[in-house]
Amino acid sequence: LLGQTGGFPVGNTVNACTKGLWIWSKPLRAKAADGTPVNLLVIDTEGLGSLDASTQHDCSIFALALLVSSFFIYNSVGSISESAVENLSLVVNLTKFIRVSEADGGEEDGSQFASHFPKFLWVVRDFSLLLVDEKGRDISSKEYLDTALREIKGFSDKVVGKNRIRSMIRAFFQDRDCFPLVRPVEDESLLQDLCNQGEEVLRPEFAVQMKALRARVFSSANPKLIHGAQLSGPMLFSLAESYVGAVNDGQVPSIKDAWSSVCETECRKQVEARVKAFRAAADLLFETEFPMDGAALAEWQQAAEEAAHAALAAATASLGDAGAAGSKELGVALAGLRAWLVKENDRVASEKAAALLSELLLPLETRLDEGGYTTPRVSQQLWGQFERDRSEARSAFLEQAPKVAGSKAVLQDRMEELLSRAAARAIRQAGLEVEQLESKVEADLRDLAFKCKEEAHELQMQVSSAATRNELVERREEEGRARERESHRALEEERARRTHDLQTLRESTEEEGRATEAR
Repeated sequence: LLGQTGGFPVGNTVNACTKGLWIWSKPLRAKAADGTPVNLLVIDTEGLGSLDASTQHDCSIFALALLVSSFFIYNSVGSISESAVENLSLVVNLTKFIRVSEADGGEEDGSQFASHFPKFLWVVRDFSLLLVDEKGRDISSKEYLDTALREIKGFSDKVVGKNRIRSMIRAFFQDRDCFPLVRPVEDESLLQDLCNQGEEVLRPEFAVQMKALRARVFSSANPKLIHGAQLSGPMLFSLAESYVGAVNDGQVPSIKDAWSSVCETECRKQVEARVKAFRAAADLLFETEFPMDGAALAEWQQAAEEAAHAALAAATASLGDAGAAGSKELGVALAGLRAWLVKENDRVASEKAAALLSELLLPLETRLDEGGYTTPRVSQQLWGQFERDRSEARSAFLEQAPKVAGSKAVLQDRMEELLSRAAARAIRQAGLEVEQLESKVEADLRDLAFKCKEEAHELQMQVSSAATRNELVERREEEGRARERESHRALEEERARRTHDLQTLRESTEEEGRATEAR
């Protein structure tokens, strides 16, 4: 079968050469019945009836071989005689060594085993008989096998036991056939050392039959299926591990339990693969597209998640309830990645938005720091210009910045900070103007008082008449007091006007801040 010599070891004594089940380490390439390429794993088992093996050991080996294979080759020597059929009596005990449902139930009748058992090919080695029926008509090898498996007549316990073996073989292996092989060599010494001989020592008819057998196996060995689901290599490994573990622990292998375990393992692997693929796509998106508009990111996430769920559904379609559980597990994992993506996108968007806003506000902030919006006597007009410049920068930012929540947060914080700076500078400028006005008025009043005194003294000197001088002095003094009262009144009015303008500016700044926060 391997197409080479020196494959599995073959012994030439009555002692078993193979212990347990051996798997050829390299899969062979073959084609299924429909032409689909498949990997073929060849398994060699310990022979039945070894001198140092018990019936229970033989049944365990036989059961494990049936459970993990899709094409089972049973070989015997000579012909399918009564003794050859009785050598397969261990099939009667298969219901004790294999369970279809849970491992803790009662004994099963084996009626459900056929759907889980492989194709059965009985190879009859050293076959020297003619394939004819009782009337001498040619029959096929399958007809020869079916004839040997027909019930024999009789009602004794011995006959009932023989017929039970036949009925169970027919029930368990509904897809069965037979392949006879002539003796490979006539020389007995060569036969005992055949594995070390070249192909040239083989009988020509045996070489032809062996090639036909190999072609038959390679064209008929379909992938291993359970409940209609095709097993991958890792799934077959997990299934075998579950069966062997049960046997080594002294338990009865349960097809349902083992399959459930395989489904859960496979589903978990598929979920991990989908999450890994999603994360790889997300990392690529982060490197090439971030930051993205919130709507575009949400659209990408929805498409990626739908693709991940679709891929998982396709990969786990035949895994039953495990597929539904896997879909739920995948949803939870993708939700976490979705939150991570949104968070990272907001972070990158905020950094880009902050840089963009700093660039847009640079001319405005420069003019503000240089006092361009706080020239004396026209502060209100320039405050309007400040608001127009700020509005233009805000509009440009909203048009160019990423459409995510982080961008709006950056805009709001910078606008509030800018308004606070501008208001503080305006208030300082207004206070400075008031102080300058008060200083000027006080200086004017001092100058006026000094002039009044000088004029009064000059009048006193010039008026010779006491009456005239007194009258003139009184009039001048009265006029001086009148002018002093007028100056005080003008000063108070100017102070009141400046105070009102300052209060109005503060209220306007606070109102604009509240409006910006609302926006």
